Amino acid sequence: MVHQLWSIESFGTHPDVKAPISGDNARALKLLEENVRYLGERYEAPLLWKLDQPNLPNNYSVALSRFHTMDRSLKKCPVKAKSYEATINDYITQGHAIKLQGNELEGPIGLTWYLPHHAVFHPDKPGKCRVVFDGASTFRGISLNNCLLTGPDLLTSLIGVLLRLRERPIALSGEIKGMFHQVRVRPADKHALRFLWRTPDTAGPPDVYEMQVQIFGAASSPTVCSYVLRRAAADIEEEFPGLVEKVETNCYMDNYMDSFNTVEEAIEFGSKFQEGLKKGGFHLTQWMSTSRKVLQSVPKDLRSDPKLNLNLEALPAEKTLGVTLNWQEDVFVFKVKIQAGSDTYRTILSDVCGLYDPLGFWTPVTLTTRILLQDICRIKPEWDEILP
Repeated sequence: MVHQLWSIESFGTHPDVKAPISGDNARALKLLEENVRYLGERYEAPLLWKLDQPNLPNNYSVALSRFHTMDRSLKKCPVKAKSYEATINDYITQGHAIKLQGNELEGPIGLTWYLPHHAVFHPDKPGKCRVVFDGASTFRGISLNNCLLTGPDLLTSLIGVLLRLRERPIALSGEIKGMFHQVRVRPADKHALRFLWRTPDTAGPPDVYEMQVQIFGAASSPTVCSYVLRRAAADIEEEFPGLVEKVETNCYMDNYMDSFNTVEEAIEFGSKFQEGLKKGGFHLTQWMSTSRKVLQSVPKDLRSDPKLNLNLEALPAEKTLGVTLNWQEDVFVFKVKIQAGSDTYRTILSDVCGLYDPLGFWTPVTLTTRILLQDICRIKPEWDEILP
């Protein structure tokens, strides 16, 4: 019998025994190791192609059809249209996307792809939207994502990150601003990241744009950006000792969460973490802490709430990796919404699964409801059948 050994340090992260790497993951890592390079201000990385020659068909017609559908939808809602337009314009201003003209429109055969896109609007921040590119959109049975490798999972365990946030008295968190957009795309791969756009209040055919950075919606983006973040930390480890370990254990994608024994320690390392990753093109914002002294050491425009009066107002309660943390009281807060009259399999399942509790605080309560779900499954009801 083979036993997996666990250490206290690895609890909530990974077992000490490493699984063998698959052929696809080995190829993905080789592509990253050979093609990621530092450009002086930020890093450049490839798309993780399954094949050296992906042979993409020309899917312009599909992207055009999807664009017109989106355009009609935006014209019905001017507020969302303005927000979407502002986001695209910001991409153009920052150089994340460029407009193609003349000979630039002739992309290489087999490597050119047009991405449909849509906006995701933040429920708690009206007017703010994020553009998501549909890498799963198919044409002739092919999509961009099924030509890409997802790569190895480089994410630190979410449970481990949350536990380390609670390990010591002074909690500290920050967020990497637009993490995917801080990593440039290798020039040879940019043709596969084209999209169509024109402002919603205009007519005529849309223009063709090309993303210059990693995108939301590509299957390889999470692994690529996680790898580059670790590479950026490793490249300056000599100047900023301890940075690699913190990135590997205290970062979950674009979120940094940590805890310290003293205010001075939190201020010193927070500043070092900010300065170190900035050299690789990663800028940390949305800083928050359970200590007001730590927050006072952070420039106002980099705080989670720049308008918060630290001398008079209570620290807010904010979502942290999906869990609400009350920074003033230094406790996690859970809001439970139970639908009145839940009497079908669908509604009860919705109630039970609606509580996000990765650390298992509510298990003594939810265990009873999960046993109830087992009983319901045994009678095999229809989704909307009134239960006995």
